[in-house]
Amino acid sequence: MKRIATLMMMIGGLVIGGGIGAADADQQWINEEEGVFLAGDVPAISEAGGAYESAKPVRDERRLLEARERLLEARRMAFGGADGDRQEFADDFEDGTMDDWLDGGGGFSASVTNSTAAAGTVYSMTMTGGTGGHFNGRYHLFTPCTPDYLSVWLNSGSETLSDTYFVVGDSSIASNNGIVFLYAKDTGYWNLYSGTAHYSLERYGAFLWNHHEFLLDWNTRLVDWYVDGVLQYAGIPFRSSSTTAVDRVHAYHYTNSTGWFDEYFIGDFVVPTPTPEPTATPSGEPCIHDGDVTQDGELSVGDAQRAFYIVLGMVTPTIEEACAADCNGDNEISAGDSQQIFQTVLMLDSCVDPLTM
Repeated sequence: MKRIATLMMMIGGLVIGGGIGAADADQQWINEEEGVFLAGDVPAISEAGGAYESAKPVRDERRLLEARERLLEARRMAFGGADGDRQEFADDFEDGTMDDWLDGGGGFSASVTNSTAAAGTVYSMTMTGGTGGHFNGRYHLFTPCTPDYLSVWLNSGSETLSDTYFVVGDSSIASNNGIVFLYAKDTGYWNLYSGTAHYSLERYGAFLWNHHEFLLDWNTRLVDWYVDGVLQYAGIPFRSSSTTAVDRVHAYHYTNSTGWFDEYFIGDFVVPTPTPEPTATPSGEPCIHDGDVTQDGELSVGDAQRAFYIVLGMVTPTIEEACAADCNGDNEISAGDSQQIFQTVLMLDSCVDPLTM
């Protein structure tokens, strides 16, 4: 789903690229025993016996937009609550180390790599192994808390193995399984398991990054799950019924596989900073609307990703970056600019100011 060409990026009511939309609503699904799901209203499926549940992913476009607004509002208001400014845990591995991650056993090899990373960054954590057990691999401890927002980028190395787990819980996680239990299932779908399987709306692709976000309500003990900014399910019960606070996150594979983990964030989301008005560079020179958001002298998918993160408010750009992100030259940075940059990479379109190599 992190293929920019097919990624559903919903910002302010605009849907970019392909993915599942209202036009797919009449398509039929095939049950798990037959091995594949088609686009459409795919129901949640119980792990025990494959029984179909009544809960379905959100499909109505209006409800999708409302869900998107809830996510953006949660990001905007994260630092405005009674708890004030708090960040319980964050690790983007950009220091080139994973020194604070503890070995959970199982014989996994784990390291920081610059071979691939999420969101236009340089480093991520890679891990290889898997022995058919849980809560081994690597884990990280933090101060016990009741976060209302979780975020992580995951990249599975296989579409046929159960790997790339993201599990958040307390000291009894080995027995209660934590409150959020997510992994790349061997059927090719992300699965947020709460005692009932909740599958992602689209198959994930091996060696592709997906951004997972969770809005938690500790009063109702329910979580809303988003993938790449699109709501997958609302109101999923915490898997653990006894956890009153969390203090650790686990990363591992169930079957022997390789995966990548990046951009962990647990706590409150940083309030987006208003995008600088892309009118002129500090030197007074006119804006260069060439799409080279990363300012590395070439166009790539990373430029489209960074432009999208500027739209989300997750990146505070320099004036030069803001100018480059405004690919269509309308003095406004939108999801459409991100799409146009990607189309420029594919040589299907071009920014206002062609990049000179």
